[in-house]
Amino acid sequence: MLLAVVSIQDVSAEEVEREFWRIVFDTENTVSVKYGADLITSKVGSGFPRKGDDHRGIDAKQKHLYAHHAWNLNNLPVLKESVLSHIETGISGMMVPWVYVGMCFSTFCWHTEDHWTYSINYNHWGERKIWYGIGGDNAVKFEEVVRKLAPGITMQKDIFHHMTTAVNPAILLSLGVKIWTVHQNAGEFVITFPRAYHAGYNEGLNFAEAVNFAPIDWLNKGRMCIAEYADVRRFCVFSHDELVLKIASACDKLGIAMSLATLDEMLEIAKRETQDRKYVVQHGVKLSQRENFEYISDDARSCRYRYTIEELNDIVHNLEQRTTLYFDWKEQVDILLNDSRNKPPMSAVESLLETAKHKKFPHTSPLVRLLDISKKCHITTERARTLLNGKIRTR
Repeated sequence: MLLAVVSIQDVSAEEVEREFWRIVFDTENTVSVKYGADLITSKVGSGFPRKGDDHRGIDAKQKHLYAHHAWNLNNLPVLKESVLSHIETGISGMMVPWVYVGMCFSTFCWHTEDHWTYSINYNHWGERKIWYGIGGDNAVKFEEVVRKLAPGITMQKDIFHHMTTAVNPAILLSLGVKIWTVHQNAGEFVITFPRAYHAGYNEGLNFAEAVNFAPIDWLNKGRMCIAEYADVRRFCVFSHDELVLKIASACDKLGIAMSLATLDEMLEIAKRETQDRKYVVQHGVKLSQRENFEYISDDARSCRYRYTIEELNDIVHNLEQRTTLYFDWKEQVDILLNDSRNKPPMSAVESLLETAKHKKFPHTSPLVRLLDISKKCHITTERARTLLNGKIRTR
């Protein structure tokens, strides 16, 4: 019997995908593949040059440049405006990158990132990595569908926090879950957003590196994740409240955007702590004990408090003082733009824009409105200038 030998290059991506999902749901046969996954770079090395590496040789200058570059995955999690930069110990996989050596059909099942952080994956070299993604706004729908498909398995409350759930995207699509796919080639980044479920497989031998990161907008999503973790009794990788308090303690060094986001979190923490402590007192708890949590292990922190309510309110006040300048600016913008009798003078608009630029105010709706007015005025001015120049030339 003769078998046709097909070159690897002749095998299409569609054929690989069909075969992958056929194998996954084949209950009679087993296919084993190897996957070098979750290898911590502090032990096995990184695909990127690092600041502490010995950069010698003819390309030493280039290595030094990449070692300090913001897109280097060893630097990205701890950039100045990153929330995770306030965590003093490197968390494996979240702040210290992991590397992955894949082969054909090596896979990663449906999951979200720890604490619903962002993640970034870079394919250094090799074959493509195929991704399937579900946006965070469709996460609940995905979970509901999977529970209906496998009610026995999903009785385990935290099943979605283990990388063990494999469901064909075609089935999910047919049941109303919105799914996107990305084919990641060598030299390309893939970024996942908070609470975005993702899964996928490798088409062949490749080498990738990944890490988590958390810009300012993640803070409130991180708080939502903690509530979800509490419902399913999942352990946290780090204390969200402790992180917020560490950021707040450095309020003199924070930008306005970070200060505003941290203030929102501190208001929530102070409100919740006040309610919870009143509740336990009403139910007979007479004694309480302060504990400097940052100096002890997580297991020893139970049933103690770190800050008094008065201290929490003081921290909130300090953040409010830090953001006063922004709110004063915002009030000036509101007065200027809400004056229905007069159009805002361009000199005032440009002055407020200059203040926002100098003070690095966040890209909020008042700033967007000012930028829109400025843009329209400049367009109108240019058109008028063009018309006037045209008249002069024809005389």
